[in-house]
Amino acid sequence: MIIANKYFIKCFLLGVALSLGLISCNEDFKNILKEDYGTTNVNQTKSKVLLVVVDGVRGQAITDIDTLNLRFIARNSLYSHNSFGDNKVEEYTREVGLANIMTGVKFDKHGIDGNKLEAIKLDKAPTFINRLKSNIADFTSEAYTSSEDVQNFLFKQDVKESKLLNSDTEVVNQVVEALKKTNSSLVVAHLKNPNTVGKQSSFESNNPSYVKSIVDLDKQIKAMIDVLSTRPDYNNEKWLVVLTSSIGGGIANDLTSDDKTAFGDSKQNTFTYFYSPQFGRRFIVKPNTNNIPFQGTAMRVNNRDEQRNATSARLLDETKLNITEKDNVTITFFYKQTSLNWWFWWTPMIQKWRGWNNGSVAGYIIYNAYDGKIGIDWFKDKRMVSANTISDGPRWYAITIVFDRTAKKIRMFIDGKLSAEQDLEPVNLSNIEPFVIGRSMSAHDNNDSDILLCNLQFYNVAMPNEDVEKYAKLAVVDEESSPYYENLVGYWPFYGDEGKSEVEDVTGRAGNLTLFNKIEWYNFSDPAGYVLPTFNEDTYRIVPNTVDISMAIMQWYGLIPNSSWGLESKAWSFPYKVFEF
Repeated sequence: MIIANKYFIKCFLLGVALSLGLISCNEDFKNILKEDYGTTNVNQTKSKVLLVVVDGVRGQAITDIDTLNLRFIARNSLYSHNSFGDNKVEEYTREVGLANIMTGVKFDKHGIDGNKLEAIKLDKAPTFINRLKSNIADFTSEAYTSSEDVQNFLFKQDVKESKLLNSDTEVVNQVVEALKKTNSSLVVAHLKNPNTVGKQSSFESNNPSYVKSIVDLDKQIKAMIDVLSTRPDYNNEKWLVVLTSSIGGGIANDLTSDDKTAFGDSKQNTFTYFYSPQFGRRFIVKPNTNNIPFQGTAMRVNNRDEQRNATSARLLDETKLNITEKDNVTITFFYKQTSLNWWFWWTPMIQKWRGWNNGSVAGYIIYNAYDGKIGIDWFKDKRMVSANTISDGPRWYAITIVFDRTAKKIRMFIDGKLSAEQDLEPVNLSNIEPFVIGRSMSAHDNNDSDILLCNLQFYNVAMPNEDVEKYAKLAVVDEESSPYYENLVGYWPFYGDEGKSEVEDVTGRAGNLTLFNKIEWYNFSDPAGYVLPTFNEDTYRIVPNTVDISMAIMQWYGLIPNSSWGLESKAWSFPYKVFEF
């Protein structure tokens, strides 16, 4: 009997414990449904946006300086310190960035590719504010700036109420006061102090003046966000805060950066925060562009056969690619030796002439010279050999030759750096010999070689030294990547011609190269070195771009962009906390 009672007591106590546990669990998860949920009057939630655009803030500077308030804001944000400006435009400016943000398209559509906001074509590329007010009946907006061009060319036409003020301090004070009670759907603050300070001193993360401008900005952002919660109808409003910069700022490290892509340009390095108390944290990082290989197909020039069986690609129209005494010319190609064999002396790579013993016949030839150097001969005994040697192992080099008639100089560059220079007399180098890649059938081109060639470009302009360094590295030359594309007389990448009988001239101006004899093709995937590998649009869209701001704001209001608008924005999925469970 005693044992039975003890058993009963234990069971009773266990039941009590379980009951208390269930009661405790019910306290943690309260019933959030009201009993009269079918009849209660519910206010409609209003979507609202605070957009803060700042000139001259590098995303990397935000990381380096690590301000207190942005660190807390990041907890409820989709954000990036590696946001990007515009990979299409040749020279990225504040004005391009501002136009991108406001229109959702790039320079070729909104018309700004310099530093003049008045050039914007709002008739062809309306601002996102114009789109919103045209499609949402009760949409209203207000904007504040201390920049006259922003007021005149971005705000005045579309914003219902905009003000031009004297300083960032006045802008922030006005925005704070407006946010206490405004009924506007959108409030925009444009700030410029970091850009002003950076231009006066520097944009470096260790510059005291620039650091102070970022710390001040951090406090101003906090003041604008904090006032939102004091609004009388805040609980019935759905606020999105967008923080971004129109442009970063040039720094000295750009000159030594290993990142040769546009990601390495600190002017393109902006920042973006999409903040809401409803969000969790999501940080967007840029791709590792330093380790992307150079991939493609090259023509293998192996000249160990009999001279009549020489490996070569030839332009059959012998009148093409002559160089007269008046012609400015730039020739660029990629070159790789399969081994460092110094017996590859006097081996032709590119030529348009009869041979070394050509007497008085004009022409030009680029070749492997002695001791691992690159040489060029032209007209009789005119010769120039590179100062640099190809001596740090088999890898890809960009070789560039410039005939500059204005300066009366001929220059040779290896990997964009000037390696040799000589006076250039006004001699005509025209002849009726074919333009040949590899070995010709002349009697004196009988040296061994085993080299790779690709990406051959022939321009009708003498590129200045700084542009050779900038553009000779391009693995693919097109209208978007190079301002010299229209100066191409002929361009043979070689990358997609394996197994064909011709090498395509993608410009269609000089003509295709006809392949002769046994052609070996070489598929490669090598470390890029100086070469800038091809990056498609998707690479730059891994992080938020300036053009994405428009789309994000329209999304917030539930406006689906029409395809006819031609927006170049990417939609981002906001990290709502509810999706984390």
